[in-house]
Amino acid sequence: MERMNSEKKREREPGLGRLLVVFAIALVVILGVGLGITTFVQNGSTSEVQTSSVSREDRSVDIETTPMPTVRDIQVEELVVVPQPVSLPEPIVTKPETPVTYAEAESAFTERSYREAASMFATYLDDHPQNAWGHYMLGMSNWKAENLHDAESAFLLALNIDPDHQKSLINLTRVRIDLGDLDSALESITKAVEFHPESVDAHRVMGRVLHNLGRRDEAIDAYASALALRDTDIWALNNLGLILIEAERFSEAIPPLALAVEQDPSIAVIQNNLGVALERTGYFRAAAVAYADALAADSTYARAAISRERAEGLVMTQSLPEPDLAVLAREFRIPGGTSTMASTEDDADAETEKGVVASARTPDTP
Repeated sequence: MERMNSEKKREREPGLGRLLVVFAIALVVILGVGLGITTFVQNGSTSEVQTSSVSREDRSVDIETTPMPTVRDIQVEELVVVPQPVSLPEPIVTKPETPVTYAEAESAFTERSYREAASMFATYLDDHPQNAWGHYMLGMSNWKAENLHDAESAFLLALNIDPDHQKSLINLTRVRIDLGDLDSALESITKAVEFHPESVDAHRVMGRVLHNLGRRDEAIDAYASALALRDTDIWALNNLGLILIEAERFSEAIPPLALAVEQDPSIAVIQNNLGVALERTGYFRAAAVAYADALAADSTYARAAISRERAEGLVMTQSLPEPDLAVLAREFRIPGGTSTMASTEDDADAETEKGVVASARTPDTP
């Protein structure tokens, strides 16, 4: 009997050992999973904190901290500084199923139905793939629809057909500025200037690129080249004034800005820039008038309203006589010492505040 009990005991012992082994393995697995979950949660927390931090850094609060305007007060639409490439959602464009003529697609663009125009020009190009103007207008439509990457591709296709297509080179550069690809922008606008040295737009946009790259003196030269071709070019005058304000050469900024305002007093941002130059020079009364004119052009211009109130509060401290802006505009000299020469060049392009150039109508060609 004792031997039988001993044998049964030995038979049970291996089973107990196996149970202990299984229990140990299970414990290791449970601990490993627990550690993995902890690590995942910690990593998740870290990611959330980092994302939150980036989001906070991206925010900016515009607070008026000084009684005088700073460079932040300068408003300009033709000059857009983009510090890094941006990624924008691409609008979905559905192409029409029926044939489209150039005139029909251009009509949609003229009516500012830009997504529809992009769709129609894409369909038009199915039948006219070698029409550089069709690709150009597809690029313009996509750009206005904020479909920047497709706009860039369309301009490049136009240039594959016609390598010195002036409008494609210039507007390809503008798209690349918006994308923050300044090196590529410099490459395309350099070709535009080389191929078309008589183009005011090419020199002006060259100024924009150089300014964005921080090459201020070269940008001034580029705007001077544009103004040598047409001394009344509004955006070249405005952007030149902007650079001079940034360089704190406020009195030098007044004449080109006064001349720009004389050409078109309805552009609020230029009126505001003139106000900044006048105020920082000490012409507080004239600055208040310029800010008021900016508000007359755009009643929603909150910054101009704040600046006008500030300038009006400083009028009593003004020691300088009132400037004659008409005389200053008339006596403006292009940087480099040359006097202004009115140009008879007939430029069909119409600049808007965002630097978009209207298209030139071309016939349908295969």
